[in-house]
Amino acid sequence: MNKILYTLLAILCIGVSACSDDDAVEVASLNIVQSTVDFSAAGGEGFITLENGNDNLEVLSNMEWCSIKSVTSDKITFNVALNNDLVTRAAAITVKLGGEMKRVSITQSGVIAKYASDTFYRYSENVAFSRTINFTSTLPVSVSINSDAQDWLSYTNAEGGYVFTGTANDTGSARLGKATISSGSTSVDYYFYQYGIDDLLGQYTGAIQVYSDVFGLDGALPLEDNTLITSSVTGDGTYLIQLPMLNLLGAVLKMTATYRNGAFVITTPQQQAYQISAGYGSIIAKADDGLYLQASILIAPTLLSNGRIGLAYGSDVYPILGLFKNRVPTANNYTGYSIDFPVLLMQKVVQ
Repeated sequence: MNKILYTLLAILCIGVSACSDDDAVEVASLNIVQSTVDFSAAGGEGFITLENGNDNLEVLSNMEWCSIKSVTSDKITFNVALNNDLVTRAAAITVKLGGEMKRVSITQSGVIAKYASDTFYRYSENVAFSRTINFTSTLPVSVSINSDAQDWLSYTNAEGGYVFTGTANDTGSARLGKATISSGSTSVDYYFYQYGIDDLLGQYTGAIQVYSDVFGLDGALPLEDNTLITSSVTGDGTYLIQLPMLNLLGAVLKMTATYRNGAFVITTPQQQAYQISAGYGSIIAKADDGLYLQASILIAPTLLSNGRIGLAYGSDVYPILGLFKNRVPTANNYTGYSIDFPVLLMQKVVQ
């Protein structure tokens, strides 16, 4: 009897064990199989491929610029917006299913724009020109030309940038064209100026910086009335630059210049009608590396901050009023005293 009972119990245990094994179901884990995680500044569409997902997936993005487009049991589609900023940015997409959670990090680079830093180009004698401007960006690039210049200034695409072409200027007066190249938040204005010598002659306003440690001078002064650039009365092809400094010196500085390659060239030294107890005044030159008795100082067209054309020094060499023991300046009779004019900005008076 006992043997029969033990046998029945053994069969019952086997049956229970078998039923228990049949009821055990292994739940597969949610896996990220593949994902698009790195984006350029241009943005675009990305995908996350899933394994063992279902219709109960919950998907969230923590950034507005990274938005969820669609979700299926095995695929998440999302959009990354254009990044106009220079800095890289990051977002996270969270995928939840039941008690499981997966996170995918999304990175988008900022705008990378490389472009020509020179923005002002001048063309003397009103000649036709062709100028290549380098401009590349990780975002789409647009080019526009101001309406006043569209009949003579045009552009074509080139490797690494654009070629701007201007026709010869036969209008009888100077003209200025502006081209704007933009990409994302980067926008650069490039200017093209066609002119002749007659456009530079006349009366000017503006400012000049004056410095002298000996005489305690340091500041900007407005150009006085009758600041002029005129043709020389001698008719020898030279020009006279006249800078009245009656309030400061009680004198008018006069510098003879030639005109070469669209700029005035002042050759030093040039004696001045200026004399004080410290010596006789002559215009000589100065640069970062010292004084020069003999040098060439350029004054050339430039673009002023108000968008108008003016004149300024065309190099790092600028004039100073040096004082000498004798009227004829030499290196040996220089007193060491001077008044420097390191910055000059001139704007022509419109008649």
